[in-house]
Amino acid sequence: MITLKYNVDHFLKTEIVMSLIKLTLKKQNGCDRAEYFGSGYIFRNANGALFVKLIGEYSQAQGSTTALMELLDTHNVETGEIIDKQHYYSMIATDISGEEWRSDNVWLTDDSVYGEKGFTIIGKINEAIVGVYKNYTEVKKSYATVVTRSGYNLPWNERIEEGGASYFGVCDLSDVEIKIRVKKNDTYNEIYVEIGDHDDLPLMVSLILEALSIGVGVFIEPLLVEFFSGIEIVGRIYPQKQTSEIQLFPPFPVKAPGDAIFLQQFIKGYLRNINERYSSLFGYWYRFYKVENNEIENQALVITTCIEGVLKKYYNRFSKVDSVFLDIMAHTIKEIKASDIVMDKRAMDAIKSILINANNKAFNTQNTLYELQKIGLIEKELIKSWKAIRHKSHHAGELKFNKKDFQDFYADIISCLELFYTLIIGITGEELVCYEYSKKGASTRIIKHNID
Repeated sequence: MITLKYNVDHFLKTEIVMSLIKLTLKKQNGCDRAEYFGSGYIFRNANGALFVKLIGEYSQAQGSTTALMELLDTHNVETGEIIDKQHYYSMIATDISGEEWRSDNVWLTDDSVYGEKGFTIIGKINEAIVGVYKNYTEVKKSYATVVTRSGYNLPWNERIEEGGASYFGVCDLSDVEIKIRVKKNDTYNEIYVEIGDHDDLPLMVSLILEALSIGVGVFIEPLLVEFFSGIEIVGRIYPQKQTSEIQLFPPFPVKAPGDAIFLQQFIKGYLRNINERYSSLFGYWYRFYKVENNEIENQALVITTCIEGVLKKYYNRFSKVDSVFLDIMAHTIKEIKASDIVMDKRAMDAIKSILINANNKAFNTQNTLYELQKIGLIEKELIKSWKAIRHKSHHAGELKFNKKDFQDFYADIISCLELFYTLIIGITGEELVCYEYSKKGASTRIIKHNID
C-alpha cells in the first residue's frame, strides 16, 4: 500500500520500490510460451526510471535455450522500425501485502541472465504501474492526491504554521465547482483534487496537470497518484524522468499570492474546453517546451509551426479566402491546360503547381491571423513577428550572430510566444490577462474574446 500516510519522501528516494512475492511477465502477442513466472521486485535507477526484476525457474516446456530464443525474438526488429506492442510484455505482480499491480509495455533488457535451473529477467517499465487496494475508512467524496516534483513556482497564497514558523506553502486554486490545493514540501509537492461527482476523475486530474504545466511554464509530471472512492483506492506509480531545468516564460503572472486567480481561471476554462488528455493544444505547447534549451533557430521553427497547428485545429473557421482571386486562379488553370503553348515540361509543371497551390481552398494561416486581429484577439505587431521568423526559419539561411540581429531574432521569438499564449487563452474562453512579451517591461493586457 502506498497511501500518502506513509513517508512519500522515502518512497521517492528508495531504490527498491516494491517487493513482489508473485510476478508474471507475458508477451503481448498472445503466445502462451513467451511467459515467465517467479518472484522479484521493482526498483528505480539513479535517473528515476523503473525496472522489474523477475527471478524464476523454468517450466517443463522451457529451458535456457528456449528462453534465450524468446528473448532474442523480442529484440528481433529492423533498425529504424517502430517497435510494435507485440514485442513488449505485460506485468502482473503481487506485493507482500497481497495487493495486485499491473503494467503494460514492459521491455526486456539485455541484462537478463539464463542459468541451468532458472533465470533472472530485467524489464524496463515504460508506463504507470496500476494497483487497486482497500482503504481502511470509507470516504464520502471521490478525490485524488498527486505527488509531483517540487521546484516549480506557484502563487502560494496560504500560510503553513509549522514549528513556530509561518510561511506561504499552499496554493489554493479552489472555486465552487472544483477543489485544488497544492502543498509545498522540500522534495515534492502534493496536489489534492476534488471535483464533485465527475465520473472520470483520472481524466480531470490529467487535464489539471496539463493546465498547471502551461500556466507555470514547467512540465509537471505525476510521480505517484491515488484515487479514493468509497473503500477503494486506485494507485498509480509513474517512472520518473530526470530533473529538467526547462522553464518557459509563463503566459500570465504566477508569482504573488494574488496571482492565484489567474491560474484558477485558466484551469477552469481549460477543463471546460479541453476534453481529452494529451490534446493537440497541449501537444503543441509541449513541443515548444522541449526545444526551449535548443538552438535559437530550432525554437523559431517550432514556435511558428505550433502557432500554425493551433490555428488550424481550433481557429479554422476564421480562415477566409478571396473568392474573386480563387475564381481568377481556377480560370487561369483551365486556360493553360486548354492552350497550345509550347514550353519546357519542367517550367510548365512549376507554373501549374504555383497556380494550383494558389487555388487551394485549404486553411490559410496568415488570413486567419488577420481575421483574429479584426476581432481584437491579437495585435498586428505579433503577426509581423510571426511572418518574420517563419520566413527565416523555413528557408535555408544562416542567422548572423552579431548582437543586434541576434537580439531582433530572439525578440520575434518572444513575441511569437505571446501570440501562442494569446491563442491558448482564447480557446479557454476566459477573460484573462496575458503578458505582453512584445513590449518592454512586465506589462499585461486582458484577453476578452472567446473563439465562440
